[in-house]
Amino acid sequence: CLVISDQQEVISVEASLRESEQRYRELLEFAPVGIAVYSEGRIVFTNPAGAHLLGADSDELIAGKPITDITHPSRLESSQSRMRRMMAGEQGLYPAEEIYLRLDGTPVNVEVMATLLPYKGKTAVQVILTDITARKRAEAERELLISAIEQTGEIVIITDAEGIIQYVNPAFVTT
Repeated sequence: CLVISDQQEVISVEASLRESEQRYRELLEFAPVGIAVYSEGRIVFTNPAGAHLLGADSDELIAGKPITDITHPSRLESSQSRMRRMMAGEQGLYPAEEIYLRLDGTPVNVEVMATLLPYKGKTAVQVILTDITARKRAEAERELLISAIEQTGEIVIITDAEGIIQYVNPAFVTT
């Protein structure tokens, strides 16, 4: 009877493990952000959102690529430095803003979160990528608008919904 009980426990543990693996696969498959794993300088996995973010129709087009193929040349040195520091145990390196390259060479602004994880007996890096292109564009447009407001000779006053002044431009101050 003890053997049967042990056998039932093994079956129960195996079923729980399968369920856990299935939930993880579904999380990766349906996550709205890119999730990738790279090991030894190469991408070994990406979910559909990650493949799409990098301009690929499927993860097979991304798997096996060196990480340097998707990192913008202007960001390569800082990205590699941060990765070495993370592998050495340094904390507080993420989130970080990066510029990656889509398969067609188009740059894409991303926010990167990374963590170490074991992969096939080696230390690998799991990366979560969020496309921040729209946010970066809005920030640039905001800066352009602020510059125009500050340079105009017209008085500009910005208030909140209650009418409390939040901003006045230099023309207001000098008048």
